[in-house]
Amino acid sequence: MSARPRRAQGLATLALLALVAVLGAAEPASVGGDAWAGFAKAYCIECHGPDKQKGRLRLDQVRAGEVDERSYGIWKHVVRQLEKGEMPPEEATRRPAAAEAATIAAAISRSVSAAERSGRLRAEEVPLKRLNRVQYRNTMRDLMGVETTMADPTRGFPDDRGGAGFDVLGDDLRVSDTLMENYLRAASQMIDEAGSSDPRPERLNRQYIDTSDRYRLEGGIDGDPIGHEIYNHYDIERGYWTTPQECGHVRIIGGTPFAAAGWYRLTFRVESLWRDRADVTSKLREYSPKRPHQLAIRLLSPERTFPEIEQTVAIHDLPDNQAVELTHEVWVPKNWRLQLYFENGPACPLWVLHQELTDWKEIPTPPGATQEERAAIRKRNQDAEPKTAQSKEFMRTAVSPRIRLHKMAIDGPFYKEWPSAFQAQVLDAPDTRAALGAFARRAFRRPVTEAELEPFYRLAESKGRALAVKAMLCSPGFLYLREHAGRLDDDALACRLSYALTSSMPDSELAALAAAHTLSEPAVYARQVERLLASPGCDEFVDSFVSQWLHLRNIDKMPPDEKKYGDFYRISHGYTGTRDAIVREPVLFFKHLLANNLPVATLIDSDFTIMNDSLADFYGVQGVDSAAWRRVELAPGLKRGGLLGMAAVLAASANGVDTSPVVRGIFVLDNLLGQPPEPPPPGIKAPQTDLRGTTTIRTALDQHRSDASCSSCHRRIDPIGFALENFDASGRWRTRYANAPIDASGMLPGGKAFADIAGFKHEFGGSLDQVARNLVRKLLIYGTGRNLGAMDEDEVDAICARFKGDGYRLRDLVKAVCTSRIFITR
Repeated sequence: MSARPRRAQGLATLALLALVAVLGAAEPASVGGDAWAGFAKAYCIECHGPDKQKGRLRLDQVRAGEVDERSYGIWKHVVRQLEKGEMPPEEATRRPAAAEAATIAAAISRSVSAAERSGRLRAEEVPLKRLNRVQYRNTMRDLMGVETTMADPTRGFPDDRGGAGFDVLGDDLRVSDTLMENYLRAASQMIDEAGSSDPRPERLNRQYIDTSDRYRLEGGIDGDPIGHEIYNHYDIERGYWTTPQECGHVRIIGGTPFAAAGWYRLTFRVESLWRDRADVTSKLREYSPKRPHQLAIRLLSPERTFPEIEQTVAIHDLPDNQAVELTHEVWVPKNWRLQLYFENGPACPLWVLHQELTDWKEIPTPPGATQEERAAIRKRNQDAEPKTAQSKEFMRTAVSPRIRLHKMAIDGPFYKEWPSAFQAQVLDAPDTRAALGAFARRAFRRPVTEAELEPFYRLAESKGRALAVKAMLCSPGFLYLREHAGRLDDDALACRLSYALTSSMPDSELAALAAAHTLSEPAVYARQVERLLASPGCDEFVDSFVSQWLHLRNIDKMPPDEKKYGDFYRISHGYTGTRDAIVREPVLFFKHLLANNLPVATLIDSDFTIMNDSLADFYGVQGVDSAAWRRVELAPGLKRGGLLGMAAVLAASANGVDTSPVVRGIFVLDNLLGQPPEPPPPGIKAPQTDLRGTTTIRTALDQHRSDASCSSCHRRIDPIGFALENFDASGRWRTRYANAPIDASGMLPGGKAFADIAGFKHEFGGSLDQVARNLVRKLLIYGTGRNLGAMDEDEVDAICARFKGDGYRLRDLVKAVCTSRIFITR
């Protein structure tokens, strides 16, 4: 493993700079010493000298007249800031004339270019990268031929903590004792799942048909009845029965666990009944008759956890009073169980539903009642209250919203091959050495020498092939990506492209091209980029990249307060339907932009989003009555278009309890513009809103900005945060906060004023170049698994310049990133 390179810390105004380690003394190139020394003394040293180092940048120690490996990044940053007119800043005591700044920038640029041409500047060393958790899981799936969606081998793995917001950086992906123990366990699990010398499990084809008038299947799987049951949900952690808003739905329970893992064909004939009975549905709380009834098909893990581990197979909208047949082929792990849910049915306990439908009313206790009178009234209520048996019988026959299960058929298990390819080609193959050699070539994703294989051969001879395979799956050859310095060879290039765009090992086509040494041919490589972008595996890239880029995982770390923001947790799909829909929106939105090659400006503002009924309810959008995700045009007054109108982004930039214009402003500057402000000076406390309403956050920040040490950053941060104040910590729209009307107006640096979020997004569109550049940098960091250095910035600029005229279309940018010098070299 490579030693961790020395790198500069993340800087504020130096967000584009990564200082390279001094690897050797390169012959310096000249940078007009006297001219720079005078310029720096007049305009720079006040803020970047011995007394003050804004952005942690000190210029008095940079030797005038020299460009070497240590100063290269600093000179590049100085030129960039001078050319943009951002150094010195507008509030500086003295600022150079434009011509003077251009002259010194041109002189520095000539010297920097000369140093680059000399070939003596060396980039920072990049450490080896191991597979992160997602890459490991998917690689196990594709290598071993085992479905890992249900039985995830990485469950229980420690989280991968990533720098630059991503969990792919080699520096951060260490191997601990705990992780090694998990690798050993997971390897054993996958070998057991993938290979078996047992007889092929008997294929069963069972059907259950409801012929009763009680809407119940009298027979079940192995005697376990299947039918309509309304259940309450007991909260183990809190130790009490939950409220109607938090409890479960009508549930159809599918019998005993599946005795053998394999593929199963599940067929259901179901009918939605009595959604249109207004005289009944009007009495039900937590139920909306405006939508089609929805049937959810789920698989439940045998592990005893809270909440239960489950996987959703599908959620179906059902037509009214019409039996339909649904079929799914799904891999079911051993001992998992099938469950069907009336997904948007009445979400209340059995006795509450019975009471609502029978108009049962509790006798109130009058004020001043004696103890004896209270006891008598309590007994009368208990005697009159519907009992569980009465409730069950009533619900079997009542004309209430329900899904009737007419038929259920289970066919399986069946297999594409038996024994499995792993069993036949690795564990049972006649030639041990040939079998292990072929497996190692796939597992290590490159050619493997006999010397590397010899320890595994010896282990197989003494302890068996299964243990030799386990050793391979826990070895550096499998866990790490091997990349030599310089241009990547075909095998390494195949891995980098595949893990970037599918989060898994190269498939057979990509591996064959690498083995034939033709993948690096530009035309061949470009076709593979296009193919992978169009493949189902690309969903893994979109999900992983967007979730980490926009810090969507923050929502689980600091979730919106459940009591204050109950709508965020409203149950409509499973236990956390609305929350799941909120988090899914930006991922599907990005996927839509990528598939249709839409311009990056759409990320800033758009007249559409991707939503389902749960998200539509949260946003107050009418006419979306299906669990299916689709593109929905937004009314102009909704102010939800683009990332800054998405509840997930707004919740991720809050702390779960409250909002802060400062926190949200920094979030936008850092994650969308790539221009994070520098940390506050020591001892500065964040301003707080007076919840009594006597002091607004705007007033508090006005006072805060009176401090000269805070003003330069907060004039960039605060207006962005003010623009987003109409959204609470869960992303809901609001017009008041802390007993005062919300003022979402502001003024951006440069004097551009806006009245609200719509006006802000219009002005923010002027920052499109910065948004596109930041996105390109994030894609490169994610794709290469390393931070960018100063020597990479010119290519980032070149990619952006190439696509600026066409509006920075997203698919074009991703393809350009994958074919860039930065991506195809180490």
